[in-house]
Amino acid sequence: MPRGYGANYADTISDENLEALCGEDYKNFMEERKKYQEIDVNDFFTQEGYLNAEPEDKKVAELYAKLLDTFNKNTGLELFLCYHDEDDGDVYDEINGHFWHVEGVYQMTEAGEKFHDVIERKFYVTFG
Repeated sequence: MPRGYGANYADTISDENLEALCGEDYKNFMEERKKYQEIDVNDFFTQEGYLNAEPEDKKVAELYAKLLDTFNKNTGLELFLCYHDEDDGDVYDEINGHFWHVEGVYQMTEAGEKFHDVIERKFYVTFG
């Protein structure tokens, strides 16, 4: 199977702005996850970390869910913590390590909605 670049994008929010919007729920989640693994947040969400969390890590999962819920209540948007490994990307990537992905930021215009079944969004990468 051939390998090549694939296009991705994410609407993101910084840790600082997320903390400003969610206050204690952000702080509580970040502190609790430290109790389970004494590694940085980037590593925490890789294959050895929370994404494959054991059932005893329920407190971390509960605080993560609470943070997502608080963000949704405060903004009307959905939040997810994601991870991008620079080794799987390109030197021009704007994301490396953990990032907070925000869903629901954009919506189609009235004109675009009329043709949503015939117009497709496609992504591509170039070498330069």
